[in-house]
Amino acid sequence: MRNRSLLAVALVLAAAVVAVGVVTLDGTERTTVTFVDDENGTELATVSVTVSDSWYERYVGLSDTESLGEDGGMLFVHPKEGEHGYVMRDMAFPIDMVFVAENGTITTIHHAELPPEGEESPTYEGYGKYVVELPYEYTLEHGIEVGDRLDRSVDDSDAASTDTDDSTATPANDATRERTDVTFVDADQTLATVSAAVSDNASERYTGLSDTESLGEDEGMLFVHPDEETQGYVMRDMAFPIDMVFVAENGTITAIHHAELPPEGEDSPTYEGYGKYVVELPYEYTLEHGIEVGDRVRIPEEHRNTDD
Repeated sequence: MRNRSLLAVALVLAAAVVAVGVVTLDGTERTTVTFVDDENGTELATVSVTVSDSWYERYVGLSDTESLGEDGGMLFVHPKEGEHGYVMRDMAFPIDMVFVAENGTITTIHHAELPPEGEESPTYEGYGKYVVELPYEYTLEHGIEVGDRLDRSVDDSDAASTDTDDSTATPANDATRERTDVTFVDADQTLATVSAAVSDNASERYTGLSDTESLGEDEGMLFVHPDEETQGYVMRDMAFPIDMVFVAENGTITAIHHAELPPEGEDSPTYEGYGKYVVELPYEYTLEHGIEVGDRVRIPEEHRNTDD
């Protein structure tokens, strides 16, 4: 899964990140980056970072890491320079997030704390092509500020290619997409049956319907999670409103949201519900077919587990 991209050292005036790539025994790629003061060229800090240059690696981030060493971190490489948003997803410790433009200039620094128990993380946004995650308040301790610089340390063409090669997600209405029939029932009465595209890995769940232009009358998407717990969904890059149906492992519907598109320029709220499954349907489909909380969903046995 890891992309063994070659690391290139591109010197930039007044700042540098010296990078020497190493692939460790567990398959992760690491490199050393150095922060430099833009005004006088003083070296501020050197950090050993794990390279995350594919979509899946950026999604997982540090969520499966227990801690960072004193001078450890993670370097995220995006295919394009632009606005990026990060959240504290399943994190065990607070961090600093450093957003870096393609030319090496630090544009934004966040001191990201763990959200209160039971609450969602805010989205930390910044402009750039790279993000470096560091120990909490590391930038304060080492005098790293917005306007300081660092070097492009990963080959751009290799990084860009990972988003295509590493993702297994395809549009919901793609003819090659795995589909299954999902049936909604009230007691023994069938309320509706939909043909649903199956999203049973992290990549597909993240993409969801964001690359789909529309849903047919009885079409939808079935999301299968590894565990039954409270799930949170947003309207990320969506072209149309939908219904979100949260379903417990035993098939009981626990929550239904009629999710509209957020106003232009605003972020989507998070729609939450408890369950192992989520079914996304055409907007107000549940109202039209009398589907309510407490009704049940029949999901074929072969789609009750995930590839995670």
